[in-house]
Amino acid sequence: MWGNVRWLVKKLEAVTGYLNKGLQGESEPTSESYDELVIENERLREQISQKTTKLKLSQNRANIDNRAKSAFLSSMSHALRTPLNTIFGFSQILEYDSDNPLEGEHLNSVRNIKWGAEHLLQLIEEVMDLAEIEAGKTEISIKKVLINRSIEESITLVKALAQQRDITILFHDPQEKYQVYADLTRLRHILLNFLSNSVKYGNDNGVVDIRLSETPDNYLRIEIADNGIGIPEDRQHELFQPFNRIGAENTDIEGTGIGLYVAKELLTLMDGRIGFKNNAEQGSVFWLELPLAPASVMPAEEGVALLPDIVTDYSMLSGRILYVEDNLMNLELMLGIVSLCSGLTLMSAHNAELGLEMANRHNPNMIILDINLPGMSGFEALKKLKEMNIVPDIPVIALSAADSKEDVAKGLEAGFQTYLTKPMDVQEILQAIKSALVN
Repeated sequence: MWGNVRWLVKKLEAVTGYLNKGLQGESEPTSESYDELVIENERLREQISQKTTKLKLSQNRANIDNRAKSAFLSSMSHALRTPLNTIFGFSQILEYDSDNPLEGEHLNSVRNIKWGAEHLLQLIEEVMDLAEIEAGKTEISIKKVLINRSIEESITLVKALAQQRDITILFHDPQEKYQVYADLTRLRHILLNFLSNSVKYGNDNGVVDIRLSETPDNYLRIEIADNGIGIPEDRQHELFQPFNRIGAENTDIEGTGIGLYVAKELLTLMDGRIGFKNNAEQGSVFWLELPLAPASVMPAEEGVALLPDIVTDYSMLSGRILYVEDNLMNLELMLGIVSLCSGLTLMSAHNAELGLEMANRHNPNMIILDINLPGMSGFEALKKLKEMNIVPDIPVIALSAADSKEDVAKGLEAGFQTYLTKPMDVQEILQAIKSALVN
């Protein structure tokens, strides 16, 4: 449509220029030709006006459609995270319970449930990433990232899946600790996608091989090779297309075909590169490249910490916690998390009004508030707590299935010490409790 508008503008400029020449005496148009040019000029103006109006209407409709799609996806994300919270949370409690430890098949079964929940969460996040990319709303925060540590953490997250198929993951970790410029959260997502794909599409008893190398133009290349089914040459051009699984949809391997497309778009935003080549022996080699950062001391917060040991990191915590939540399963899950630390006690309220009364009466050491409560919302409850002078003496944490960047920013701006999202991660919850009680 813009091409038509530009053509009309050029045509109008030509006619206007000719008219101006006539008015300046550079030519002698007849009265009849002059009238025809005036009519043509007005006709072209009308066409431009109509085309511009249609373009604006089309853009408005596209914006409305994008907002509606974003609202729908956000609503679906919230709805899916609620039952996922129960599955993911209780499986972690069973896995971490040192008083009644699981062994053998029972422990493996719980880990399988946990992995299934993590996989479902990854699919939800991929769909949300896709929506953000299509709407042009993807936010990137570039920092120095210690890539070796990020890879190690990603390996930890897919190790259980690899063990199910007796797949060995080899990371040829160089002595040099490389740093790259990247968005840490996005990079973790991409690495996890690559590794999980290599495990899913690799052969049983196979190997996933990870290697790092520097490129001549100062990038770091990360290659992840498998010895799996590979990709036929006549279909390799279909890689990195959304919702295209290149025949894998006819197998029992889970997936949506979104991950590689999202990875490519995110890497482009990070000034990175992505590609594929055939494994010289069998299978596939996917690679990504990111700009190398100068070697320096890595600030602790920019690295990726490996999962802590609950027993040693949180066993000494003590204090009274008030949790305001209307969902019974979420309440039971929080009780299970808190019970991992003998020094912690949990009080609960099913709505904000009762929560305010209990906060005033029992003086807890910290408060965890759900946002979407019946009646008074978590934001309104936080405002009331401030009016009652309970905040900032008692730290208040938000815990909600509303997980968009706007939701998190709104929560922190309102005054919550931390804004956590569901499904609950046991490590994350305990770390937030530790930060609130120790500081």
